[in-house]
Amino acid sequence: PLTDAPPVPAEVLATFINSTAADRAFRCLSGSVAVSAYELEALPLPAPEDLHTLTWLVRTKATWSEIEAECTRIYGGLATS
Repeated sequence: PLTDAPPVPAEVLATFINSTAADRAFRCLSGSVAVSAYELEALPLPAPEDLHTLTWLVRTKATWSEIEAECTRIYGGLATS
């Protein structure tokens, strides 16, 4: 983080990026198994204010299925298409 209090905690961002929804979005951008900085920068990420529920789920140690469901909701169902 560039500040002492980033709007999204690193653990929440890591959880989101490791979700099935983010994986599917990334695969739409990349035709390779390699991950480049360019492709990561192109990955559409939700606004910090859209991550409040996910932040709460991560902090309360919710089940992975609950976390996956929230990530899918954030991406508008992309993970199920």
